Amino acid sequence: MLYALRADLYRALRFKLFYVLLAANVCAALYGIFNIYNFHVNIDSGYGAYNVFLQGFGANIAFVGILCAIAVSLFVGHDFGSGGVRRRTMAGCTRVSSYISKLIVNGCMCLLIYLSYHLVNTAVGGLLMGWGNADLSDILLRFAAGICMTLAYAAIFTAVSVFTKNSVAALLTCLGLVAAAYVATYLLYIELIGIYVADPSDLSNVVFVPSEWPEWMQRFGWLVIDGTPTGQALVLQQDAGSYCRFDHMLYALGWVALSAVGGPFIFRREELK
Repeated sequence: MLYALRADLYRALRFKLFYVLLAANVCAALYGIFNIYNFHVNIDSGYGAYNVFLQGFGANIAFVGILCAIAVSLFVGHDFGSGGVRRRTMAGCTRVSSYISKLIVNGCMCLLIYLSYHLVNTAVGGLLMGWGNADLSDILLRFAAGICMTLAYAAIFTAVSVFTKNSVAALLTCLGLVAAAYVATYLLYIELIGIYVADPSDLSNVVFVPSEWPEWMQRFGWLVIDGTPTGQALVLQQDAGSYCRFDHMLYALGWVALSAVGGPFIFRREELK
C-alpha cells in the first residue's frame, strides 16, 4: 500500500495539469471577486465575500465537477497508458492497494482544487468586501458539505477512470457524467421548486405555481438532486438561508464508501494489459 501511495504521490507532484487546474479555480475565484466587488461598490453594498463563496460550489456550470473530472481521468488514465499500474502489480503491489492509493491521491488533488477557490476568496474577497450578515454556522456547514461533495466527485471519477483504463475514454465519460447530471438535476430542480407566472387577472403581477408532480415523484426527484454531487452543488450555491443538510454529507460519503469497497472488488478481477 505504501509503495503504491508513494508512487502516486510522486506522480501527482509532477502532474503539471493539476497545477493548471488549481490555477484555473484561483482565476475563477478572482473573477467572481471582481464581479461581486463591482456590484458591491456600484449597486448594493450588501453583496460581499459570501456571494463569491456560494459561486465556489459550481458557479451554475458544475465547474468543480469539470475540474475534478479532468484531473482524475487524465491522472489515472496516464498511469494505465504508460504501464505504471502493470509494472507495480508485477512488482508485488496488489490491485486493492493500487486502487485505494489512487482514490486517496485523487481525493487530495480534488480537495486542493476546491480549497484554492475558497482560500483566495477568504483572503481577498473577505478583505475587500467582508462577509456582511452571513451566518458563520451556515458558511461552515456549506463548506464542509462542499468538501464531501468534492470527495464524492473524486471517488466516482476514480472508479470510472480505473475501469476504462484509457485517458480519452475516461475523460469523455467523466465529463459526460457531469454534463448529464447537471442537465438532469437542473431541470428537476426547476420543476420541483415551482415557477412564477403572470397573474391572469392582473398581468402586472406574478403568482407562484408549485410543482404539480405527485408527492412520491417529488421525493424521488429531490433524492436524485441531493444524492448526486452535481445536484448538491446546485443546492449549495443557492442563498436560501441557513444551510443545515447533513444528509448531503452522508450521501456524498456514501459515494466514497461505495468506490472504496466496490472499486477494488471489481478491479482485482479485471485483466491488465
